[in-house]
Amino acid sequence: MSPSPALTGVVGLSAVAAAVAVAPSAVARPPVDADAGAQHCTTRLLTLAELRAGVRSEVTCADTFAAAMGSVGVVVPAGRPVADQEAVALASGSVLAVHHDQAAGAGSTLSITGTSCSGGGISFGAGDGWNDRIRSTTHRLCTQVKHWTGPEYAGSSQLTEGGDGAVRNLNGALAGAVSSIRYW
Repeated sequence: MSPSPALTGVVGLSAVAAAVAVAPSAVARPPVDADAGAQHCTTRLLTLAELRAGVRSEVTCADTFAAAMGSVGVVVPAGRPVADQEAVALASGSVLAVHHDQAAGAGSTLSITGTSCSGGGISFGAGDGWNDRIRSTTHRLCTQVKHWTGPEYAGSSQLTEGGDGAVRNLNGALAGAVSSIRYW
């Protein structure tokens, strides 16, 4: 399956300061102060067995990306743009992807931690803080991330693809309507 043509852009790690167009329009990452007031959260990748058992993702949040990463044992430089901190988090080998509640990798973040991109996922129920909130995804260790509108991997879906640091906006049908995600 290929990504939806509605994807609007990509930004690689080398393009934190200046967007490099590799799709119809490039996605520029926000400066550090653009994330003031954002919430930064983490959750771990659920195994296939946990997914089959209907386990829901447990999310932990902090006021800064550095604090959220610290809660899972990943040290990133405080006071730097979130995009720079995300790049450092990748070096830990435990961040599979980062989801954002705004387009272009902006706003609050949900970092997915784990060690394998072999089809595990996350799932939210109605009323969960990240249910129906995700609008863009930054690929980290996983090059394919599939988003669904329903829990339990049902409903409309969109596959995003990209190398490390690629930011993908979700299309209009999925932006702000994601309830479950799997990672490859």
